[in-house]
Amino acid sequence: MPLVSISIASIYTRNGAPVPLPARMARCAPDLHGALLALDAEVARRGGALRLSDLFRSAEMQDRAHADWKSGRKRAFSPPAGQSLHEAGRAFDLDLAALRMPLAEFWRLAAPHGVVPVIGTPCATSLEAWHFERPGSHAGVRDYCATPDGAVRGVSARRVMAESALLALGLRVPRLGSRQQEGFVQTALIRLGAAPGPVDGIVGRRTRAALETFGLEWADPAHTVRRLEHLLRARFPEEHGVSGTPQ
Repeated sequence: MPLVSISIASIYTRNGAPVPLPARMARCAPDLHGALLALDAEVARRGGALRLSDLFRSAEMQDRAHADWKSGRKRAFSPPAGQSLHEAGRAFDLDLAALRMPLAEFWRLAAPHGVVPVIGTPCATSLEAWHFERPGSHAGVRDYCATPDGAVRGVSARRVMAESALLALGLRVPRLGSRQQEGFVQTALIRLGAAPGPVDGIVGRRTRAALETFGLEWADPAHTVRRLEHLLRARFPEEHGVSGTPQ
């Protein structure tokens, strides 16, 4: 599932004039693309503007953000590469003042589009009040990994959610080392409603049993991956740019 380009207003200017979000950041998942354009129109109808400061980050960009946080140049926490929904084109930061509405109202507008905040209450002065996400089916991975059945020792459920989104794009998750394909299989099974156990990249008894519920086995990994990708596309078409979303 490739990311798609988007033309959307930003906080940046050139020669004193506002410009769209720079191309290096103006990429996102197909379902977030649709959500952003819809929210842009809804905010504009209410007299505000949706202006982004951040969207997609490459692994290098994510590591720079992490280094800025470690050095104190950036107040809000940024994880290292391989742990952020920004890298999967599923998170964005915006200019709260440009919305020209209470933060709680924007939350209400965003919710029907699957766009959610990362803070618990709509307080505009809170760190990360500007950060929103559309995790899509990967939220199911977070929820599963927050249970005793799916918990990964020493790894937060939120981090595994981000890893799932990266694996879906074919991007590398450092924690899994040489077991990237296995990690994709486990997160795909969770997104499809199965219970393969912790996302550890080890295809053991529980992962094999989960595969069997879909008539699959690990004897032919390439075929299994293709079948899971087909099932995911059918279950979550909007995440793959189906039904009118740009591909």
